[in-house]
Amino acid sequence: MRNFNMILAFGLVFIFLLPSCEKDPDLEFKEPAFKLEFLSGTVITENDLLYYDASSHLFHLKRELDENSLSDFSVMIYGDTIYQGKIVSSVSSTIPNYPYYISDGFFQGADLIMIGTTIGSGDLRNDERILDLLRSRNKLRMGLSCWFQNISVAHFCEHRSTVNWEITIKNNDQVDYYILDPLKMGEQDFLTYTSGYPFFVGSPAIKIWTGDNPDYYNVDIESFSILPKNEKVTYSFSVDYYKIETGDYKVLSRFQGLRDREKLNIRQKKGDVWVGTLTFEDNNVLVE
Repeated sequence: MRNFNMILAFGLVFIFLLPSCEKDPDLEFKEPAFKLEFLSGTVITENDLLYYDASSHLFHLKRELDENSLSDFSVMIYGDTIYQGKIVSSVSSTIPNYPYYISDGFFQGADLIMIGTTIGSGDLRNDERILDLLRSRNKLRMGLSCWFQNISVAHFCEHRSTVNWEITIKNNDQVDYYILDPLKMGEQDFLTYTSGYPFFVGSPAIKIWTGDNPDYYNVDIESFSILPKNEKVTYSFSVDYYKIETGDYKVLSRFQGLRDREKLNIRQKKGDVWVGTLTFEDNNVLVE
């Protein structure tokens, strides 16, 4: 019995000590755990990041980059390449079917890197290895999410339809964001700026433009409202279209953050101005 107790005691000690024998990757790996490395030699590590916004796939940096020196790139975690990408010009006539970084023409600032892609399935920009590592460094934000709250179509004459819809925008983080506000911008300027008119896939429906404002692009801080941490807001719209025929439609739309960094500093005292683009859809909109 005594021998059994001793064996049991040694076994329990071994079990308790076992986790301490597991390797800590931060101790084993001497280089930065996260690297966004360009072939030109420029390297971004977790120490260079303010944060990564997973909703916009946008790296916010502590310093500005010389964009002319950038080249094709790799994103690595503990030395393992998660994905690779290409540098693309804003005047390019084609977009590659893999991750890419447009280094000119978007005016978002040299301290922001947005990774775009045309990939559907197999998109690794938010691979869990990236998110887990940056979360452990307090360098991850989940940004915003947006969806149709409801959407309906009414016909008010033989050749015209009215589309009524609501969108909800949610702040997924523990910080406040400035977001565009249609009540401050004006509904039409908001929809034009964000390209937020619902698009009916498979339909000849066309939005009707009424008195376009040529200054809609010139937003300032008065065009934004603060969306507090973990809060959400719902906006309602109604716009006339050419007649939308009876059918079951997939409907697409998007929400746009600040486009032109030269118009406004995104680092405000009460929070950051949200930058990026969210696309969202409803796959089952019935038009009767």
